[in-house]
Amino acid sequence: MPFLNDNSIRERNAIVLIGGGCHCGVVIDIIREENLYDEILISDLPENLGKYVLDVRIDYTDDQLEELFSVGGGMLYYSRKDRS
Repeated sequence: MPFLNDNSIRERNAIVLIGGGCHCGVVIDIIREENLYDEILISDLPENLGKYVLDVRIDYTDDQLEELFSVGGGMLYYSRKDRS
């Protein structure tokens, strides 16, 4: 999980997408098309760790969101409507 271990995180232009469902792929496409962020990270349920949405690996769980935000992941986007 390089995001949490990088001391320069506050200087990186990154977004964390919450939820790796189908809508997440659409959001990734838009981010890339508009060149909005340098890095795209995905948080999802533990059973989805290691899976991919397009070519972006799900490396974080929802339990890590507070930590991601505290180390500089100031932009979080909720991309899944059926969270339970």
